[in-house]
Amino acid sequence: MLLPEAVARADGSAGFIVIVIIYAVLTVVGKIKQAAQHSQQPPRPTARPPARQVAKPRPTAAPARRPAPPVSAEAQRLEELLRGLAQSRAEATENTESLEVDRDEVDQDSEAEAIAQRRIQAAMARNRPLTDQDHAEFDSRLKRDEAKQPVVRNTIGRNRLRNAFIWREILGPPGGLRTED
Repeated sequence: MLLPEAVARADGSAGFIVIVIIYAVLTVVGKIKQAAQHSQQPPRPTARPPARQVAKPRPTAAPARRPAPPVSAEAQRLEELLRGLAQSRAEATENTESLEVDRDEVDQDSEAEAIAQRRIQAAMARNRPLTDQDHAEFDSRLKRDEAKQPVVRNTIGRNRLRNAFIWREILGPPGGLRTED
């Protein structure tokens, strides 16, 4: 499973995962820089054996390793979190594989073609020359709809007054600067 897919499948924690990964990468880069700085320090002068004495061969021993830099508690928690994420990602992979077997495939292309054909047929049936009967039906339908309209009282004066108050609030001075007349 690729990382972007894992991030996309996370339940709303994609941003958190990205931040954790960036923090881990930056921590590793910082440790690498620190190790590089230690290796670039000039070597310390070592004491040479006197010229008269013959140096005894030393027993071969493993080169001394530098102790690992101390790991902060925060870094340990982040490592545990990353291990947990890797483990949960493996579990998520197992679950998605089992769900993919049960999926039904849907071919939306054939459905889209059927819908397009129905629309074309409806348009062809609608796009025809109108007859006198069609005009008469339309006229009767308009008259019937006009009869159903409720009677409207003269509210023009009331609407104008209401609109005047609204526009005074919008265009007038702020409420704190108004003077009562």
